[in-house]
Amino acid sequence: MADKKKSQQETHQETHQEIPQETHQETHQEIPQETHQETHQEIHQETHQETHQEIPQDKSHLLNKIPKDENMYAAIESSVKVLKGNEVYRYGDTLNYLKKITEIIVKDEKYNDSILKNWLKCPRLSNTQSKHMHLYEAMKRYSDDKKLKPPPDDAMVIHIRAGDDYNGRGLGSPLIWKSITKNIKNMESSPEITHIIIVTALHYGVSEDSKLYGKSHRYSYKEQSKKENIVLFEKLIRTLNKPVFIRSTDDIDSDFCFLCNAKHFIGSGGGFSKIADSIHKLKLA
Repeated sequence: MADKKKSQQETHQETHQEIPQETHQETHQEIPQETHQETHQEIHQETHQETHQEIPQDKSHLLNKIPKDENMYAAIESSVKVLKGNEVYRYGDTLNYLKKITEIIVKDEKYNDSILKNWLKCPRLSNTQSKHMHLYEAMKRYSDDKKLKPPPDDAMVIHIRAGDDYNGRGLGSPLIWKSITKNIKNMESSPEITHIIIVTALHYGVSEDSKLYGKSHRYSYKEQSKKENIVLFEKLIRTLNKPVFIRSTDDIDSDFCFLCNAKHFIGSGGGFSKIADSIHKLKLA
């Protein structure tokens, strides 16, 4: 059996904004997790030559190819990062000046040089257009300073809100599903598109021992929620006609820049996707 080739991983910081809203429906489908070593090895068998032929490689891309076969569930599970307590670094809540998190971002040194901390240095803004213009400038400076490379021009980049509120703002919502699949279908027909990059993470916005939002919150991490999210990813990817890659990190700023700098971008539900879509349009204007 061929040696397995591990995909490059980088641990960064990613959160999503807003405390999740009520979920609208429960997904009852459950697929068993595959843990056998042989399956894990098969998922990651990609030759160096094949990878280079399909997509330019760069550390900023952090891409995992998803096979469209019986190994898909396990491949998605091993590729998508689970963020079990994203309580502070949230774009939507920050732009809405949620006091209990903006105070932490301003005071905590670990957020120095971050996009949101630099954005918070601006005078308080009251309208969305001004907020997004200043955020666009902060994103551009960050991207330039870090020398972040944009996605390839022939990539369709999709952001999917996943994790705790997947039924409200993610693929479990019939409205979100209909919108995403319609936009994908329209864009996928372009001869310029050669592959699809899904940018996502399983975001759980409240820690089990949260001091900000209370203990044992309904939007804390649950294993069943993780499984149902992966089932929905699998369902979506099986409808796509191009090679699919997943980018999943905990570096929220780099992911935000990646989305905003894409030539072809599709968002989903939630504040983070909507903000990224707005900044993307400002960049293209």
